[in-house]
Amino acid sequence: MKGPNRRMRADAERLLGSRFISGTLVAIAAFCRSLGTTRSERRADEFARLESALADLSRIFYYAEGRGEAATLREELDFVELYLRLQAFRFGDRLGYRIAADDGTLGRGFSRLASFGPLELAVADALEWSSGKAFIAVDVVPLEDGDLELRISRGLSSEGPMENVRAIRVAHRRTLR
Repeated sequence: MKGPNRRMRADAERLLGSRFISGTLVAIAAFCRSLGTTRSERRADEFARLESALADLSRIFYYAEGRGEAATLREELDFVELYLRLQAFRFGDRLGYRIAADDGTLGRGFSRLASFGPLELAVADALEWSSGKAFIAVDVVPLEDGDLELRISRGLSSEGPMENVRAIRVAHRRTLR
């Protein structure tokens, strides 16, 4: 494999071997064990949550194995939503998140999975190594030169101060159809 295909495969392999996948599968297994001890009227909702989590995980794999290195900002933010929704499944009420972007920017070209490393770092720093609550913010912010930044931040709540984890520049010249 050469060039972009090698990078795409390395990103997918990193995703498949990450703490995220391991932690998500452990959370799903624990959730399945808990289904045996819950009251029967709650089971339908719990099975629906489990089905949704497995579908989200499938969509993440599909995106990670996508064609080419490029995606749209919309596709990457959809991935971010799936990732954070699965982390919320894993960590329960300890995780809150927000994703904000202007609809007019969503057609911009973006590197597939460029947000994965910073997202995983934000969640690990905020939740895996502590017992408190965390809030992850993902904001697409316009810059003066016409470019955008995808900013990933973490904090204790949506109201409190946020610490920047990473800002990824999105050039204004890259638009995908």
